[in-house]
Amino acid sequence: MKIICRSAFSFQKFTKKEDGGIAIFSALALPLVIGFAGLGLETASWYNTAGHAQAASDVAAHAAAMELEEAGLDEELADTVAINAAMQLGFQPQEVTTSAKSTPEGIKVDVSITRPINRYFSALFQGGDANIVKSGASALVESAGEACLLALDPNGEGVQFDGNTDVTLNNCFVMSNADKTGGLSVTGSAELASACAATVGTANVQKENAVTFTDCQEVRERAKPTIDPYAGFTIPSLTSGTYASCASLPVVSKGKGKKATSAVTSPYIQSGRYCGGLRFSGVMVIEDGATLIIDGGDFENQGPSTIMGDNVTIILMNDARIQLTSQATVDLSAKTNGDYAGMIFAGDADTQDVKHKFNGGSDSKLQGAIYLPTDSLELRGGANVTVGCLHIIAGDIDARGNSRFANNCTSAGTKPLLVSGGIRLTKG
Repeated sequence: MKIICRSAFSFQKFTKKEDGGIAIFSALALPLVIGFAGLGLETASWYNTAGHAQAASDVAAHAAAMELEEAGLDEELADTVAINAAMQLGFQPQEVTTSAKSTPEGIKVDVSITRPINRYFSALFQGGDANIVKSGASALVESAGEACLLALDPNGEGVQFDGNTDVTLNNCFVMSNADKTGGLSVTGSAELASACAATVGTANVQKENAVTFTDCQEVRERAKPTIDPYAGFTIPSLTSGTYASCASLPVVSKGKGKKATSAVTSPYIQSGRYCGGLRFSGVMVIEDGATLIIDGGDFENQGPSTIMGDNVTIILMNDARIQLTSQATVDLSAKTNGDYAGMIFAGDADTQDVKHKFNGGSDSKLQGAIYLPTDSLELRGGANVTVGCLHIIAGDIDARGNSRFANNCTSAGTKPLLVSGGIRLTKG
């Protein structure tokens, strides 16, 4: 009887002891812990592979686009370059697919990478074949173009459209070399319609519908700067010849006595150096083929005035300024050949650092380029060229009027303002 009592006592004591509970529970849970840990590691491996594949897609697409930038649309070349780039990052040719096609914005390259991943711990919880990791990238070889509005100063304000501006550029770009935030800005109620717009810095377009482009979907940011095509032009000699001394505007006689008449023959402004500015009133005509130098002072109108001339170039030096009001009608065309071909106005980069105001009347017509490389230009309307050619080139450009520009410059003598296409990754 004593033995039985001891056994009963020992069994009851054993059932009340907790010393081995944790060990038993741990032994039972250990497979689950190991399984979940393995699943976590496997999931992390998937993400790592997916990230690697995405990086490879980006590199492959960009590499293919770089080759196509020089070669043009060539699907076989794009495929070869993309595969080689992916292989250098550890992917096999059969895992890479490539396509290249022409779009209105340029040549688009699409690259996708597909890699199977073996399942280990995840297969314990769910059956099935190997997982597939997919990644894709697109790169665009942007179409090059020509600008008709160009801000040259890399440290300047760039091109600014503000107020009630309505600017239309027919078949040409807006380009800003300003390397800054808002190097190209469309704010307020301003509207811009052009082939495209680009800036070395970034753009500030406040309203989604403020810009309308025919050759791109949005402003190209971080673009390559456009080279100044007129850099290095020189002014005529000021020590001898036509420009050695200061010239004066011609004076027109209206007649005397009974023979007096209100009809006035327009005086011809001849080639010469006009010191302290040139102020015109009434109707003034620049002699065909003339080159004028405005040495200091202002080129300005006095009241309702018209100035006209064909095959002319007006050179500004020693901080001479253009100051035209809305009462000025300007009808000028540039020379088509020679040292100053294509330039209506040409600022001397060595002696100019001023701000110009162009607020010519709506009937103004300019055929050629306004070239002010170190100056700022305020456009306040009146630049109206529906057919023909008008290029605006300045250090900074601030447009606040309704203007029309055109790029039909085949016979205008102007030099092309080439905007580089460049390469960028796109969203697909």
